[in-house]
Amino acid sequence: ILLHEYVDEGFITLSDLDPEHPDFLIIPHPNFRLYGSMNPPELYPGTRELSPALTRRCIIRQVEPLTAAEEVEVLKQQAPWVDKKAAESMTQVAQSVRQQFEAGQGLFWLSTADLVMWARLIRHIGPYDAAEIAVMGKAPHNELDFVRGRVRLAFDPNGATDDF
Repeated sequence: ILLHEYVDEGFITLSDLDPEHPDFLIIPHPNFRLYGSMNPPELYPGTRELSPALTRRCIIRQVEPLTAAEEVEVLKQQAPWVDKKAAESMTQVAQSVRQQFEAGQGLFWLSTADLVMWARLIRHIGPYDAAEIAVMGKAPHNELDFVRGRVRLAFDPNGATDDF
């Protein structure tokens, strides 16, 4: 409700306050900008489309996923303890999962945020165990073997998991 009022009127009324209260009417600074983001509903069940009324009042930009090189850079910035080779392997897992999604063969999308969570966990546990928590726990049951196999290939080309 407040967002609609701001977008329509350029100010917000805090009706819970007395009209004489100095914060009853909030008028933003002329240089104020409001930026929002949302996950696309087709990738995140439970996310809803913006209403047509709000969509008409906003500038909408579709942002493409980061490239593998950009994701490696994000991982290195967010989790400097992850070496470049591991970050590259993690992004390869994400690329494989996304390719399956884009080919219409899966419903799971592995986001950059998921990769960052995975990388942060690697500080405390091995990459495979960290993936079990940050990645595989989010995959739909029918895609779990595919995702688990991609993680196994990325961190152990021979498929052995004893080291994890």
